[in-house]
Amino acid sequence: MKFFDKLFRSKEEAKTRDQYKDEKYFQKEISRFNEIINDLKQSANTSAFTYWSISSKYQRIIALKYSLGLPVQELKTDYEDALNYYLKGWEEAETSYADLLLMISLGILFETPAANFNALEDYTRRTDDNKRLKDWHPDALLWVLLNSRIKGIDTPDSVMFPSIYQPLYNITKLSKQEAEATISDYLNNWYKLHKMEPWHGTHLKEKGYSGYWAWEIAAVVKIMGLDDSSFKDNPYYPYDMVHWKGAATI
Repeated sequence: MKFFDKLFRSKEEAKTRDQYKDEKYFQKEISRFNEIINDLKQSANTSAFTYWSISSKYQRIIALKYSLGLPVQELKTDYEDALNYYLKGWEEAETSYADLLLMISLGILFETPAANFNALEDYTRRTDDNKRLKDWHPDALLWVLLNSRIKGIDTPDSVMFPSIYQPLYNITKLSKQEAEATISDYLNNWYKLHKMEPWHGTHLKEKGYSGYWAWEIAAVVKIMGLDDSSFKDNPYYPYDMVHWKGAATI
């Protein structure tokens, strides 16, 4: 009986979380991105761009494995690899806000060790202080997330992309009850708000889709200790990333 119970639980854990693609698709994409990573690692080019490229592929693998339905704890190693190459890929001439928000959000969700989070804070400070980035300024949402693990940080007053992230930042200033009601509406509009992103609509293609997951919303839910039962089934909300075995109870 115990054997069959274990087998049943394994099948349940591996149930695909995504609404658009099946197991075969995600397995194929994971293999494809692993091959790309291996090619990049074997390249003689060790530039910041190469490190960033490797990190971005690990980021995709995290999303693919989550969409496939793998247990969250099995994705932690991929995050550590993504972060390692991401930090090596810091570049004075260019920084992606989306990547930085993603890495901080995943760091919160995976409960990455303090040393890693300190490195993300340093990365953010260096970026904020970088005079070569003409369109960059300290971002309120990034620093609210960082401040959840590193206390005593002054939070800026504005976000860099207000049409998308100002509502989420505003939620962090609400009471728990108000935040729980408001975040559900924000989730319902999340995909539409990101209509200009290169990943928008990729579920219609034969490859390149890894899932639509609002990691930053899950990170806000986690740091605020919100009750997410009313929106746990939203197709963009990575519920299991907040509630995986081993994560701190909210």
